[in-house]
Amino acid sequence: MADNFFFTGISPASDRRIQRQASAGKLRKLYAGIYTDNLSDAPSDVARRNAFKIAAHMCGPSSVMSGRSALEGGLTITEDEFGVQTGWLFLMDPNVKVRRDFNMPGLNLRTVPGPGPQPGDFPMLGLFMPSRARMLIENLAQSRSREGGGPTRTVGAEEVEKKLGRICIQEGEEELNRVRDEARGLASTLGLTREFQRLDAIIGALLGTRKSKLTTQSAQAIARGEPYDSDCVTRLLALRGHLEDVALPERPDGSTSHGSRVAACFIEAYFSNYIEGTRFPVRQAGRIVFENERPQNRPKDSHDVLATYNQLVNLGGRLPSSLSAREMIEEIRSRHADLMAARPEALPGEWKTDVNIAGNTTFVSPPYVPGTIVAGVDILSGLGHPFARAVFIQFMLSDIHPFADGNGRISRIMMTKELVGSGLSRIVIPTVYRDNYLGGLRTLTRFGNPAALVRAMDFCQKVTAACAASSVGKAVDVWASTFAFVEAGAIARLEMPDPARVITWNDEVPAPDEYWQA
Repeated sequence: MADNFFFTGISPASDRRIQRQASAGKLRKLYAGIYTDNLSDAPSDVARRNAFKIAAHMCGPSSVMSGRSALEGGLTITEDEFGVQTGWLFLMDPNVKVRRDFNMPGLNLRTVPGPGPQPGDFPMLGLFMPSRARMLIENLAQSRSREGGGPTRTVGAEEVEKKLGRICIQEGEEELNRVRDEARGLASTLGLTREFQRLDAIIGALLGTRKSKLTTQSAQAIARGEPYDSDCVTRLLALRGHLEDVALPERPDGSTSHGSRVAACFIEAYFSNYIEGTRFPVRQAGRIVFENERPQNRPKDSHDVLATYNQLVNLGGRLPSSLSAREMIEEIRSRHADLMAARPEALPGEWKTDVNIAGNTTFVSPPYVPGTIVAGVDILSGLGHPFARAVFIQFMLSDIHPFADGNGRISRIMMTKELVGSGLSRIVIPTVYRDNYLGGLRTLTRFGNPAALVRAMDFCQKVTAACAASSVGKAVDVWASTFAFVEAGAIARLEMPDPARVITWNDEVPAPDEYWQA
Protein backbone atom coordinates (compact mmCIF):
# COMPACT_ATOMS: atom_id res chain seq x y z
CA MET A 1 0.00 0.00 0.00
CA ALA A 2 1.33 3.47 -0.91
CA ASP A 3 2.52 5.79 1.84
CA ASN A 4 0.50 9.01 2.02
CA PHE A 5 2.33 12.23 2.87
CA PHE A 6 1.05 15.51 4.27
CA PHE A 7 3.10 18.71 4.06
CA THR A 8 2.60 21.84 6.16
CA GLY A 9 2.97 25.36 4.81
CA ILE A 10 0.31 25.00 2.13
CA SER A 11 -2.42 26.90 4.01
CA PRO A 12 -3.30 27.68 7.64
CA ALA A 13 -6.36 25.42 7.44
CA SER A 14 -4.36 22.54 6.10
CA ASP A 15 -1.70 23.01 8.79
CA ARG A 16 -4.36 22.90 11.56
CA ARG A 17 -5.90 19.75 10.10
CA ILE A 18 -2.50 18.01 9.95
CA GLN A 19 -1.71 19.01 13.54
CA ARG A 20 -5.06 17.66 14.78
CA GLN A 21 -4.50 14.32 13.02
CA ALA A 22 -0.95 14.09 14.36
CA SER A 23 -2.18 14.80 17.91
CA ALA A 24 -4.80 12.08 17.49
CA GLY A 25 -2.13 9.57 16.50
CA LYS A 26 -3.33 9.27 12.91
CA LEU A 27 -0.21 10.87 11.39
CA ARG A 28 3.47 10.60 12.24
CA LYS A 29 6.06 13.34 11.86
CA LEU A 30 9.08 12.39 9.73
CA TYR A 31 10.75 15.79 9.53
CA ALA A 32 9.84 19.42 10.06
CA GLY A 33 6.71 19.98 7.96
CA ILE A 34 6.50 16.36 6.73
CA TYR A 35 3.95 13.85 8.05
CA THR A 36 2.87 10.37 6.94
CA ASP A 37 -0.04 8.08 7.70
CA ASN A 38 2.29 5.05 7.77
CA LEU A 39 2.44 4.31 11.49
CA SER A 40 3.86 0.79 11.28
CA ASP A 41 7.10 0.86 9.26
CA ALA A 42 10.32 2.32 10.58
CA PRO A 43 10.54 6.06 9.77
CA SER A 44 13.91 5.49 8.05
CA ASP A 45 12.37 2.92 5.70
CA VAL A 46 9.46 5.22 4.89
CA ALA A 47 11.81 8.12 4.17
CA ARG A 48 14.10 6.14 1.86
CA ARG A 49 11.17 4.59 0.03
CA ASN A 50 9.72 8.04 -0.68
CA ALA A 51 12.96 9.96 -1.19
CA PHE A 52 11.93 11.55 -4.48
CA LYS A 53 8.55 12.68 -3.16
CA ILE A 54 10.21 14.25 -0.10
CA ALA A 55 12.96 15.86 -2.20
CA ALA A 56 10.46 17.37 -4.63
CA HIS A 57 8.68 19.03 -1.70
CA MET A 58 11.78 20.16 0.18
CA CYS A 59 13.82 21.37 -2.79
CA GLY A 60 11.28 22.42 -5.36
CA PRO A 61 10.27 21.22 -8.83
CA SER A 62 13.20 22.92 -10.60
CA SER A 63 15.79 20.88 -8.70
CA VAL A 64 17.96 18.56 -10.79
CA MET A 65 19.46 15.31 -9.59
CA SER A 66 23.20 15.80 -9.51
CA GLY A 67 26.48 13.91 -9.43
CA ARG A 68 26.41 10.31 -8.30
CA SER A 69 22.63 10.41 -7.77
CA ALA A 70 22.21 11.03 -11.51
CA LEU A 71 24.77 8.43 -12.56
CA GLU A 72 23.43 5.79 -10.19
CA GLY A 73 19.83 6.68 -10.95
CA GLY A 74 18.72 7.36 -7.39
CA LEU A 75 19.77 6.89 -3.79
CA THR A 76 23.27 5.94 -2.72
CA ILE A 77 22.92 3.65 0.30
CA THR A 78 25.56 3.60 3.04
CA GLU A 79 25.67 1.46 6.16
CA ASP A 80 27.39 2.32 9.43
CA GLU A 81 29.18 -0.04 11.83
CA PHE A 82 25.89 -0.86 13.54
CA GLY A 83 24.16 -1.83 10.30
CA VAL A 84 22.07 1.36 10.10
CA GLN A 85 21.37 2.30 6.49
CA THR A 86 21.18 5.83 5.13
CA GLY A 87 20.10 6.92 1.66
CA TRP A 88 21.85 9.93 0.11
CA LEU A 89 20.34 12.05 -2.66
CA PHE A 90 22.32 14.89 -4.27
CA LEU A 91 20.51 17.76 -5.98
CA MET A 92 21.22 21.04 -7.72
CA ASP A 93 18.75 23.87 -7.04
CA PRO A 94 18.81 27.19 -8.95
CA ASN A 95 16.77 28.87 -6.20
CA VAL A 96 19.33 28.63 -3.39
CA LYS A 97 22.52 30.60 -2.80
CA VAL A 98 24.27 28.23 -0.37
CA ARG A 99 24.42 24.49 0.19
CA ARG A 100 21.51 23.11 2.16
CA ASP A 101 21.35 19.75 3.96
CA PHE A 102 18.18 17.99 5.08
CA ASN A 103 18.98 15.16 7.49
CA MET A 104 16.22 12.86 8.66
CA PRO A 105 16.16 9.23 9.83
CA GLY A 106 17.37 7.06 6.96
CA LEU A 107 17.60 9.85 4.39
CA ASN A 108 19.97 12.76 3.75
CA LEU A 109 19.30 15.31 1.02
CA ARG A 110 22.25 17.41 -0.15
CA THR A 111 21.37 20.48 -2.26
CA VAL A 112 23.84 22.91 -3.83
CA PRO A 113 23.17 26.06 -5.85
CA GLY A 114 23.53 25.67 -9.58
CA PRO A 115 21.82 25.85 -12.97
CA GLY A 116 18.31 24.47 -13.21
CA PRO A 117 16.98 22.24 -15.99
CA GLN A 118 18.83 22.51 -19.30
CA PRO A 119 17.94 21.24 -22.80
CA GLY A 120 18.01 17.46 -22.63
CA ASP A 121 17.11 17.26 -18.93
CA PHE A 122 13.75 15.61 -18.32
CA PRO A 123 11.20 15.54 -15.47
CA MET A 124 11.13 12.49 -13.21
CA LEU A 125 9.08 11.97 -10.04
CA GLY A 126 8.75 15.67 -9.27
CA LEU A 127 12.42 16.47 -9.96
CA PHE A 128 14.56 16.66 -13.08
CA MET A 129 16.98 14.01 -14.30
CA PRO A 130 19.96 15.52 -16.15
CA SER A 131 20.85 14.52 -19.67
CA ARG A 132 23.57 11.95 -20.09
CA ALA A 133 26.05 14.63 -21.17
CA ARG A 134 25.33 16.82 -18.16
CA MET A 135 25.49 13.86 -15.80
CA LEU A 136 28.92 12.86 -17.07
CA ILE A 137 30.64 16.26 -16.96
CA GLU A 138 29.16 17.04 -13.53
CA ASN A 139 30.61 13.79 -12.20
CA LEU A 140 34.08 14.85 -13.32
CA ALA A 141 33.96 17.81 -10.94
CA GLN A 142 35.95 17.34 -7.75
CA SER A 143 34.10 16.77 -4.48
CA ARG A 144 34.85 15.43 -1.05
CA SER A 145 32.99 13.26 1.44
CA ARG A 146 31.23 14.99 4.31
CA GLU A 147 31.63 14.46 8.00
CA GLY A 148 29.78 11.41 9.24
CA GLY A 149 30.93 9.09 6.49
CA GLY A 150 28.71 10.30 3.68
CA PRO A 151 29.71 9.61 0.08
CA THR A 152 31.23 12.19 -2.23
CA ARG A 153 28.80 14.15 -4.38
CA THR A 154 30.50 13.07 -7.60
CA VAL A 155 31.99 9.71 -8.62
CA GLY A 156 35.14 11.00 -10.33
CA ALA A 157 37.05 10.14 -13.49
CA GLU A 158 37.34 6.41 -12.87
CA GLU A 159 33.60 5.76 -12.75
CA VAL A 160 32.98 8.16 -15.64
CA GLU A 161 35.51 6.21 -17.71
CA LYS A 162 33.67 2.98 -16.92
CA LYS A 163 30.35 4.53 -17.90
CA LEU A 164 31.76 5.89 -21.16
CA GLY A 165 33.30 2.51 -21.89
CA ARG A 166 29.95 0.79 -21.53
CA ILE A 167 28.34 3.38 -23.80
CA CYS A 168 31.07 2.82 -26.38
CA ILE A 169 30.62 -0.96 -26.41
CA GLN A 170 26.87 -1.16 -26.11
CA GLU A 171 25.79 1.86 -28.17
CA GLY A 172 28.74 2.59 -30.43
CA GLU A 173 31.02 5.45 -31.36
CA GLU A 174 28.18 7.61 -32.69
CA GLU A 175 26.63 7.85 -29.23
CA LEU A 176 29.98 8.84 -27.68
CA ASN A 177 30.36 11.59 -30.25
CA ARG A 178 26.79 12.75 -29.64
CA VAL A 179 27.42 12.93 -25.88
CA ARG A 180 30.62 14.89 -26.47
CA ASP A 181 28.88 17.39 -28.76
CA GLU A 182 26.07 17.91 -26.28
CA ALA A 183 28.48 18.31 -23.38
CA ARG A 184 30.46 20.90 -25.34
CA GLY A 185 27.32 23.02 -25.64
CA LEU A 186 26.54 22.69 -21.92
CA ALA A 187 30.01 23.21 -20.47
CA SER A 188 29.99 27.02 -20.46
CA THR A 189 26.46 27.33 -19.04
CA LEU A 190 27.25 24.87 -16.27
CA GLY A 191 30.62 26.43 -15.52
CA LEU A 192 32.35 23.11 -16.24
CA THR A 193 34.74 23.97 -19.05
CA ARG A 194 37.66 22.15 -17.40
CA GLU A 195 35.51 19.09 -16.79
CA PHE A 196 34.45 19.05 -20.44
CA GLN A 197 38.09 19.07 -21.50
CA ARG A 198 38.64 15.96 -19.39
CA LEU A 199 35.53 14.32 -20.88
CA ASP A 200 36.73 15.17 -24.37
CA ALA A 201 40.11 13.60 -23.63
CA ILE A 202 38.57 10.38 -22.26
CA ILE A 203 36.27 9.97 -25.27
CA GLY A 204 39.13 10.67 -27.65
CA ALA A 205 41.30 8.04 -25.95
CA LEU A 206 38.48 5.47 -26.06
CA LEU A 207 37.97 6.12 -29.77
CA GLY A 208 41.70 6.08 -30.46
CA THR A 209 41.71 9.61 -31.85
CA ARG A 210 43.72 11.17 -29.00
CA LYS A 211 46.64 10.10 -26.86
CA SER A 212 45.32 10.68 -23.38
CA LYS A 213 45.94 8.66 -20.22
CA LEU A 214 43.05 6.45 -19.10
CA THR A 215 42.91 5.49 -15.45
CA THR A 216 40.96 2.22 -15.53
CA GLN A 217 42.08 -1.07 -17.02
CA SER A 218 38.66 -1.62 -18.56
CA ALA A 219 38.86 1.69 -20.44
CA GLN A 220 42.43 0.93 -21.52
CA ALA A 221 41.21 -2.42 -22.87
CA ILE A 222 38.52 -0.66 -24.92
CA ALA A 223 41.14 1.69 -26.36
CA ARG A 224 43.18 -1.39 -27.37
CA GLY A 225 40.11 -2.94 -28.98
CA GLU A 226 39.79 -5.61 -26.25
CA PRO A 227 36.92 -4.48 -23.97
CA TYR A 228 36.15 -6.78 -21.06
CA ASP A 229 33.48 -7.21 -18.42
CA SER A 230 34.99 -5.68 -15.28
CA ASP A 231 32.50 -7.46 -12.98
CA CYS A 232 33.51 -10.85 -14.39
CA VAL A 233 37.18 -9.95 -14.04
CA THR A 234 36.57 -9.03 -10.38
CA ARG A 235 35.09 -12.49 -9.80
CA LEU A 236 38.02 -14.17 -11.54
CA LEU A 237 40.45 -12.25 -9.35
CA ALA A 238 38.51 -13.33 -6.24
CA LEU A 239 38.63 -16.97 -7.35
CA ARG A 240 42.34 -16.80 -8.05
CA GLY A 241 43.02 -15.24 -4.64
CA HIS A 242 41.01 -17.97 -2.90
CA LEU A 243 42.73 -20.76 -4.83
CA GLU A 244 46.11 -19.35 -3.83
CA ASP A 245 45.13 -19.25 -0.14
CA VAL A 246 43.66 -22.74 0.44
CA ALA A 247 45.20 -26.21 0.54
CA LEU A 248 44.53 -28.01 -2.74
CA PRO A 249 44.30 -31.77 -3.39
CA GLU A 250 46.83 -33.97 -5.20
CA ARG A 251 44.73 -36.90 -6.45
CA PRO A 252 46.42 -38.83 -9.25
CA ASP A 253 44.47 -39.98 -12.27
CA GLY A 254 43.50 -43.62 -11.70
CA SER A 255 41.99 -44.10 -15.15
CA THR A 256 45.13 -44.45 -17.21
CA SER A 257 44.60 -47.90 -18.79
CA HIS A 258 42.65 -48.04 -22.04
CA GLY A 259 39.55 -49.60 -20.51
CA SER A 260 39.42 -47.32 -17.49
CA ARG A 261 40.00 -44.24 -19.62
CA VAL A 262 37.15 -45.16 -21.96
CA ALA A 263 34.90 -45.78 -18.96
CA ALA A 264 35.84 -42.47 -17.32
CA CYS A 265 35.22 -40.53 -20.55
CA PHE A 266 31.83 -42.17 -21.04
CA ILE A 267 30.70 -41.45 -17.46
CA GLU A 268 31.82 -37.83 -17.70
CA ALA A 269 30.15 -37.31 -21.10
CA TYR A 270 26.93 -38.85 -19.80
CA PHE A 271 26.72 -36.68 -16.69
CA SER A 272 27.97 -33.53 -18.44
CA ASN A 273 25.05 -33.76 -20.87
CA TYR A 274 22.56 -34.75 -18.19
CA ILE A 275 23.39 -31.55 -16.29
CA GLU A 276 22.51 -29.53 -19.38
CA GLY A 277 19.19 -31.30 -19.94
CA THR A 278 20.29 -33.81 -22.60
CA ARG A 279 19.05 -36.87 -20.74
CA PHE A 280 19.10 -40.50 -21.78
CA PRO A 281 18.99 -43.64 -19.65
CA VAL A 282 22.63 -44.53 -19.05
CA ARG A 283 22.38 -47.86 -20.89
CA GLN A 284 20.88 -46.16 -23.94
CA ALA A 285 23.66 -43.57 -23.80
CA GLY A 286 26.09 -46.51 -23.88
CA ARG A 287 24.47 -47.81 -27.04
CA ILE A 288 24.65 -44.34 -28.61
CA VAL A 289 28.37 -44.09 -27.92
CA PHE A 290 29.53 -47.67 -28.49
CA GLU A 291 26.91 -49.25 -30.80
CA ASN A 292 26.09 -46.29 -33.07
CA GLU A 293 22.45 -46.23 -31.99
CA ARG A 294 20.68 -43.06 -33.16
CA PRO A 295 17.18 -42.49 -31.73
CA GLN A 296 15.17 -41.20 -34.68
CA ASN A 297 13.28 -38.67 -32.58
CA ARG A 298 16.41 -37.27 -30.88
CA PRO A 299 19.23 -37.02 -33.44
CA LYS A 300 20.63 -33.75 -32.01
CA ASP A 301 20.67 -35.02 -28.44
CA SER A 302 22.46 -38.23 -29.41
CA HIS A 303 25.04 -36.19 -31.33
CA ASP A 304 25.66 -34.07 -28.20
CA VAL A 305 26.46 -37.15 -26.10
CA LEU A 306 28.69 -38.73 -28.74
CA ALA A 307 30.53 -35.48 -29.55
CA THR A 308 31.21 -34.83 -25.85
CA TYR A 309 32.57 -38.36 -25.44
CA ASN A 310 34.78 -38.06 -28.53
CA GLN A 311 36.28 -34.79 -27.29
CA LEU A 312 37.03 -36.32 -23.87
CA VAL A 313 38.72 -39.32 -25.47
CA ASN A 314 40.77 -37.03 -27.73
CA LEU A 315 41.70 -34.12 -25.47
CA GLY A 316 44.70 -33.08 -27.51
CA GLY A 317 48.17 -32.04 -26.45
CA ARG A 318 48.95 -28.74 -24.73
CA LEU A 319 47.47 -27.85 -21.38
CA PRO A 320 44.86 -25.07 -21.59
CA SER A 321 46.89 -23.06 -19.06
CA SER A 322 49.82 -23.00 -21.49
CA LEU A 323 47.79 -21.46 -24.30
CA SER A 324 47.90 -17.81 -25.24
CA ALA A 325 44.61 -15.95 -25.27
CA ARG A 326 44.44 -16.28 -29.05
CA GLU A 327 45.10 -20.02 -28.84
CA MET A 328 42.51 -20.43 -26.07
CA ILE A 329 39.94 -18.65 -28.23
CA GLU A 330 40.77 -20.79 -31.25
CA GLU A 331 40.51 -24.02 -29.27
CA ILE A 332 37.19 -23.37 -27.58
CA ARG A 333 35.64 -22.15 -30.83
CA SER A 334 36.87 -25.26 -32.62
CA ARG A 335 35.53 -27.51 -29.86
CA HIS A 336 32.20 -25.67 -29.90
CA ALA A 337 31.91 -26.06 -33.69
CA ASP A 338 32.32 -29.82 -33.28
CA LEU A 339 30.10 -30.13 -30.20
CA MET A 340 27.21 -28.12 -31.69
CA ALA A 341 27.54 -29.34 -35.28
CA ALA A 342 24.03 -30.82 -35.17
CA ARG A 343 22.54 -27.58 -33.83
CA PRO A 344 22.90 -24.75 -36.37
CA GLU A 345 20.65 -22.59 -34.19
CA ALA A 346 23.47 -22.61 -31.58
CA LEU A 347 25.88 -20.95 -34.08
CA PRO A 348 28.56 -23.68 -33.95
CA GLY A 349 31.99 -22.15 -33.44
CA GLU A 350 30.66 -18.58 -33.31
CA TRP A 351 30.32 -16.20 -30.39
CA LYS A 352 26.83 -15.59 -29.08
CA THR A 353 24.97 -12.66 -30.58
CA ASP A 354 22.50 -12.15 -27.72
CA VAL A 355 22.92 -11.91 -23.97
CA ASN A 356 22.24 -15.27 -22.30
CA ILE A 357 20.45 -15.45 -18.96
CA ALA A 358 20.02 -18.35 -16.52
CA GLY A 359 17.57 -17.63 -13.69
CA ASN A 360 18.72 -14.37 -12.10
CA THR A 361 22.19 -14.57 -13.63
CA THR A 362 23.02 -12.47 -16.69
CA PHE A 363 26.26 -13.51 -18.35
CA VAL A 364 28.87 -11.39 -20.12
CA SER A 365 27.46 -9.31 -22.99
CA PRO A 366 28.54 -10.38 -26.50
CA PRO A 367 30.84 -7.40 -27.24
CA TYR A 368 32.87 -8.16 -24.10
CA VAL A 369 33.41 -11.90 -24.70
CA PRO A 370 36.81 -11.93 -26.51
CA GLY A 371 38.31 -9.22 -24.28
CA THR A 372 37.12 -10.93 -21.10
CA ILE A 373 38.73 -14.19 -22.23
CA VAL A 374 41.96 -12.28 -22.88
CA ALA A 375 41.79 -10.76 -19.38
CA GLY A 376 40.92 -14.15 -17.86
CA VAL A 377 43.87 -15.91 -19.51
CA ASP A 378 46.10 -13.15 -18.16
CA ILE A 379 44.77 -13.73 -14.61
CA LEU A 380 45.17 -17.50 -15.05
CA SER A 381 48.89 -17.18 -15.76
CA GLY A 382 50.97 -17.83 -12.69
CA LEU A 383 48.50 -20.16 -10.96
CA GLY A 384 50.78 -23.03 -10.01
CA HIS A 385 48.54 -25.90 -8.92
CA PRO A 386 46.81 -27.96 -11.67
CA PHE A 387 43.61 -28.24 -9.61
CA ALA A 388 43.55 -24.44 -9.21
CA ARG A 389 44.13 -23.90 -12.93
CA ALA A 390 41.42 -26.40 -13.88
CA VAL A 391 38.77 -24.93 -11.59
CA PHE A 392 39.68 -21.42 -12.72
CA ILE A 393 39.34 -22.34 -16.41
CA GLN A 394 36.00 -24.05 -15.82
CA PHE A 395 34.54 -21.08 -13.96
CA MET A 396 36.00 -18.53 -16.38
CA LEU A 397 34.31 -20.13 -19.40
CA SER A 398 31.10 -20.78 -17.49
CA ASP A 399 30.91 -17.20 -16.18
CA ILE A 400 31.67 -15.64 -19.54
CA HIS A 401 29.26 -17.99 -21.36
CA PRO A 402 30.76 -17.14 -24.76
CA PHE A 403 28.36 -19.24 -26.85
CA ALA A 404 24.61 -19.46 -27.30
CA ASP A 405 24.64 -23.07 -26.02
CA GLY A 406 27.14 -25.70 -24.94
CA ASN A 407 29.07 -23.45 -22.54
CA GLY A 408 28.92 -25.81 -19.55
CA ARG A 409 30.15 -28.79 -21.53
CA ILE A 410 32.99 -26.85 -23.13
CA SER A 411 34.05 -25.47 -19.74
CA ARG A 412 34.13 -28.95 -18.17
CA ILE A 413 35.99 -30.47 -21.14
CA MET A 414 38.70 -27.82 -20.79
CA MET A 415 38.82 -28.45 -17.02
CA THR A 416 39.31 -32.16 -17.64
CA LYS A 417 42.04 -31.48 -20.19
CA GLU A 418 43.96 -29.43 -17.62
CA LEU A 419 43.58 -32.07 -14.87
CA VAL A 420 44.25 -35.23 -16.89
CA GLY A 421 47.07 -33.56 -18.79
CA SER A 422 48.66 -32.77 -15.41
CA GLY A 423 48.29 -36.35 -14.18
CA LEU A 424 45.41 -35.61 -11.80
CA SER A 425 41.98 -37.17 -11.53
CA ARG A 426 39.23 -35.58 -13.57
CA ILE A 427 36.20 -33.99 -11.87
CA VAL A 428 32.85 -35.54 -12.76
CA ILE A 429 29.65 -33.78 -11.66
CA PRO A 430 26.98 -36.52 -11.25
CA THR A 431 23.24 -35.95 -11.35
CA VAL A 432 22.85 -36.15 -7.57
CA TYR A 433 25.41 -33.35 -7.09
CA ARG A 434 24.18 -31.05 -9.84
CA ASP A 435 22.53 -28.52 -7.52
CA ASN A 436 25.63 -28.30 -5.29
CA TYR A 437 27.80 -27.59 -8.32
CA LEU A 438 25.43 -25.02 -9.83
CA GLY A 439 24.96 -23.46 -6.41
CA GLY A 440 28.72 -22.98 -6.11
CA LEU A 441 28.81 -21.28 -9.51
CA ARG A 442 25.90 -19.01 -8.57
CA THR A 443 27.42 -18.07 -5.22
CA LEU A 444 30.57 -16.86 -6.94
CA THR A 445 28.78 -15.18 -9.85
CA ARG A 446 26.19 -13.35 -7.75
CA PHE A 447 27.99 -12.76 -4.45
CA GLY A 448 31.70 -13.00 -5.32
CA ASN A 449 32.34 -15.87 -2.87
CA PRO A 450 34.36 -18.74 -4.41
CA ALA A 451 34.55 -21.02 -1.35
CA ALA A 452 31.44 -23.11 -2.10
CA LEU A 453 32.51 -23.81 -5.68
CA VAL A 454 36.02 -24.88 -4.68
CA ARG A 455 34.63 -27.18 -1.95
CA ALA A 456 32.20 -28.75 -4.43
CA MET A 457 34.94 -29.38 -6.98
CA ASP A 458 37.22 -30.82 -4.30
CA PHE A 459 34.60 -33.30 -3.12
CA CYS A 460 33.60 -34.30 -6.66
CA GLN A 461 37.23 -35.02 -7.51
CA LYS A 462 37.57 -37.11 -4.36
CA VAL A 463 34.58 -39.24 -5.39
CA THR A 464 35.69 -39.38 -9.04
CA ALA A 465 39.17 -40.62 -8.11
CA ALA A 466 37.61 -43.38 -6.01
CA CYS A 467 35.32 -44.49 -8.85
CA ALA A 468 38.01 -45.51 -11.33
CA ALA A 469 36.92 -48.77 -13.00
CA SER A 470 38.31 -51.02 -15.71
CA SER A 471 35.15 -51.11 -17.87
CA VAL A 472 32.03 -49.11 -18.55
CA GLY A 473 29.81 -51.65 -16.83
CA LYS A 474 31.91 -51.63 -13.68
CA ALA A 475 32.08 -47.83 -13.77
CA VAL A 476 28.28 -47.59 -13.89
CA ASP A 477 28.00 -49.94 -10.90
CA VAL A 478 30.56 -48.13 -8.78
CA TRP A 479 29.08 -44.72 -9.58
CA ALA A 480 25.60 -46.07 -8.81
CA SER A 481 26.83 -46.97 -5.31
CA THR A 482 27.45 -43.23 -4.74
CA PHE A 483 23.78 -42.41 -5.60
CA ALA A 484 25.14 -40.61 -8.68
CA PHE A 485 22.29 -41.37 -11.09
CA VAL A 486 19.35 -40.15 -8.97
CA GLU A 487 18.11 -36.67 -8.22
CA ALA A 488 19.28 -35.16 -4.94
CA GLY A 489 16.86 -35.17 -2.06
CA ALA A 490 16.24 -36.20 1.52
CA ILE A 491 17.20 -39.80 0.76
CA ALA A 492 19.98 -39.23 -1.74
CA ARG A 493 23.21 -37.28 -1.68
CA LEU A 494 26.60 -37.90 -3.21
CA GLU A 495 28.64 -40.34 -1.12
CA MET A 496 31.91 -42.20 -1.50
CA PRO A 497 31.55 -45.50 -3.42
CA ASP A 498 30.72 -48.56 -1.34
CA PRO A 499 31.06 -52.01 -2.96
CA ALA A 500 28.88 -53.50 -0.20
CA ARG A 501 25.82 -51.63 -1.48
CA VAL A 502 23.50 -53.76 -3.63
CA ILE A 503 22.57 -51.96 -6.86
CA THR A 504 19.08 -52.30 -8.32
CA TRP A 505 17.82 -50.89 -11.61
CA ASN A 506 14.41 -49.28 -11.58
CA ASP A 507 13.02 -47.55 -14.70
CA GLU A 508 16.50 -47.75 -16.23
CA VAL A 509 18.04 -45.91 -13.26
CA PRO A 510 20.68 -47.74 -11.14
CA ALA A 511 20.79 -46.94 -7.42
CA PRO A 512 21.44 -48.71 -4.10
CA ASP A 513 18.59 -50.83 -2.75
CA GLU A 514 18.27 -48.54 0.24
CA TYR A 515 17.34 -45.70 -2.07
CA TRP A 516 14.49 -47.62 -3.72
CA GLN A 517 13.28 -48.96 -0.37
CA ALA A 518 13.18 -45.45 1.05
